[in-house]
Amino acid sequence: MERIKYDFSEFRKIMSALKSDQSSMRLNQLKTELNEFFKDSTCKDVIYTNNTDKLFFGMCVMPIVDGDTAVSILQSDKAERFNAYYLELDSRLFSPLLNLTSDELVAILLHEVGHIVNTPKPVEEVRSAVDIYLAKNKETLVISDSVHYREILAYGIKNSIRKLTSLFEYKDDEIIADEFVVMCGYGPQLESAYSKIVKNTSRINRDVSNKLIVLQWTLRLYKNVKFERISALKMLNQGKGMTASKLEIREMENVIRRLNKIDDDALLESTILEFKGVNEIVRGMKVKGMRNLEDELYEYNMRIRNIDDVDTALLMLRQINLRISIIDDYIATEKLSESEAERWSTLRGKYNILRDDLGKKKVYSKKFYGLWVEYPEQNY
Repeated sequence: MERIKYDFSEFRKIMSALKSDQSSMRLNQLKTELNEFFKDSTCKDVIYTNNTDKLFFGMCVMPIVDGDTAVSILQSDKAERFNAYYLELDSRLFSPLLNLTSDELVAILLHEVGHIVNTPKPVEEVRSAVDIYLAKNKETLVISDSVHYREILAYGIKNSIRKLTSLFEYKDDEIIADEFVVMCGYGPQLESAYSKIVKNTSRINRDVSNKLIVLQWTLRLYKNVKFERISALKMLNQGKGMTASKLEIREMENVIRRLNKIDDDALLESTILEFKGVNEIVRGMKVKGMRNLEDELYEYNMRIRNIDDVDTALLMLRQINLRISIIDDYIATEKLSESEAERWSTLRGKYNILRDDLGKKKVYSKKFYGLWVEYPEQNY
């Protein structure tokens, strides 16, 4: 395996100094060093939180995702990774109880930041989880032009990315296998650090096996703000009191502010609002004619019969979800005769059946943490 050539001595000095000096100067030194090493991304700020009485969170790397970025993530198939983030350090990470060495702290840092900025895999997992959730619940995801609604989705995405990538969210029986950290020469230090953390702390995920539970919650909230807002506000305020993380509190406060700003008269209810990407495709479809969707139905029927791998199935699931959204948009926005409305509603029903058939294919992995319901464990 190729070794990454970099002098990590400055990282070690900073992490060692942070045990006794958490000044702004020291935190800025860490930010500067992170931006020097991870050249294609930007650490916007490093925060040190004195955690005396709340659950241990270790390190929190929060990707910067606004509402528009959330929409882009959900509507695109392009490989995407995050190029900006905030870093928060839990004071208990430096406690004598854990007794983490400077090298172990560097290993954790490389793991936490590297998993956010180096790879598009977390985004791909979130996209797949959303597609599976929509198929399971026979829904389409349609995006409001309101920034407040988009920020609800952004919160779910950010929370999920952290849960999927953080060392502090791993289950005890999950294996630490980080090629990037190994390439940096810190593989053994990461393993020893993780062993100390498991032995000496009560970690966040101890009682929560579904790392995407907040993503599912935000999808439900987004679809039913009118009926879920009061309970959501209560839950978010309770959540603020349970975490020591300033970044997590800031994210929850943002959602609370968004929910309070949504005008009751402007709630989605049963109105179909659009993806920007769906909008563009719909315009093209109107030019070519909706008949194209009818022609594609036969093609999708044939392709589903021959699917035998996860990636192909997930890609087709995304394509079918998109076409259902297109049909929903067409029915909702066009002045249709009764026969035309019946025709396209029937077509939507056929695509729903296709989606159900795809869901019965035994190709989905359990790595999606329970968003799918009917699949056995597979040996690939």
